Amino acid sequence: MFVPAVPNLRRKRRSAWCAGKPQRPPVQAPRLRALSLRSASTRLVPLPQATRRLWQDWSARLLSAELFARLALERFPQVVETKLQLNSLVRRFRRLKSTRGTLVVVHGINPRGAFDPRLEHVAKAFAAIGFDVFMPNVPALEQLLVQPSGVDQIEQLVLNLTRQRELCPDGRLSLFGASISGAMSLIAATRPSIRDRIKAICIVGGFASTATVSEEILKLPPDADDYGRNVMFYNFVEYALGPNDALKHAFYLAIHDNHFLRRGTAAEALPGYLAQVDAEVASTYWRLQNDVPYRMHIAERVMAETAHLMRILSPVEYVHDLRCSRVVLVHGKFDEVVPVSEAELLYAKLRAAGMDTALCITGFIGHGDKVLPPDSLGVVLQDALRMVDTWASFIEAAAQRDRRKDLRVHAFDTTL
Repeated sequence: MFVPAVPNLRRKRRSAWCAGKPQRPPVQAPRLRALSLRSASTRLVPLPQATRRLWQDWSARLLSAELFARLALERFPQVVETKLQLNSLVRRFRRLKSTRGTLVVVHGINPRGAFDPRLEHVAKAFAAIGFDVFMPNVPALEQLLVQPSGVDQIEQLVLNLTRQRELCPDGRLSLFGASISGAMSLIAATRPSIRDRIKAICIVGGFASTATVSEEILKLPPDADDYGRNVMFYNFVEYALGPNDALKHAFYLAIHDNHFLRRGTAAEALPGYLAQVDAEVASTYWRLQNDVPYRMHIAERVMAETAHLMRILSPVEYVHDLRCSRVVLVHGKFDEVVPVSEAELLYAKLRAAGMDTALCITGFIGHGDKVLPPDSLGVVLQDALRMVDTWASFIEAAAQRDRRKDLRVHAFDTTL
């Protein structure tokens, strides 16, 4: 039987009803995007770029974890040391394979200079993860001098290194310093001759204002670590009490006894010296150590006479002249020499100047010395993760990034 087709009147009526309505544009599928976890942010970036960033971030974190482990265990296999002469003696640490970048580790104020074992371990650990590390002997710092000559010597060393392609292939390097050497390294990095040759800076136990940290050091109680106090009086006591070589030498011996851990042993030099010098010199020395009001009275006179010098040695005065890509600050929670507030102030000033900056306050170090945090296991683990993340941000900025092979991960060798 034939059945004629019946027109769909309902559809036609609906189409007619919708004819006067504006039509919605077709829904387009969104472009593929990915999350970037860089610096704990969740920004939408194109997929290839996100993949590259995630690779760089996690490779840097793995290298940072290896660095942390090597510093804790003091294991540095396959690291070769050589010595060369530039401005002064320079120790070079590296693996025989291609390097990730050039790093200069600047020692602090200490009589061993470039042979300070604490900074030597840092240099070897960075070399073990692939950096070409140079550890120069800075004469001003070895001679315990708080003077602009230290900044000049760091500047000249960086200039000489970056001019030699066999030592610094891409003509740019990163700086690592502790306390006063970190401050001097940051100031040197603002000099016009080298500021475009610096990739990144890492400072451990740093400070913002030399005058402020000097006052904090000098007002510490007699039973606190007196290393910083002795360095200050060795350099500046003559501004308040006039030239006195015998008194200055007493502080010089106190610095050596402290650094070489000779106190309370037969090798301690200070007691025998004070027993031989004029009684007034010995009395003044002990009064500056134990009489805090008298010490602060002398400190006020010193600060008044050295205000200009303190200002030109303060990193906070130079933050706007930096051109490096990143500054990383690491400070000990239990630092008895430089208060944590100084690192926090420097961090705030760097951020205000628009600098990419990271700050990690950790319980794993004092003032350059390793310590075991007296915290719960959970707090210690969180502290360790923050340290790894902070070191990773420095490694990422300091590594050569123009060649893919420089970012390969070889972390956690079986020889660890």
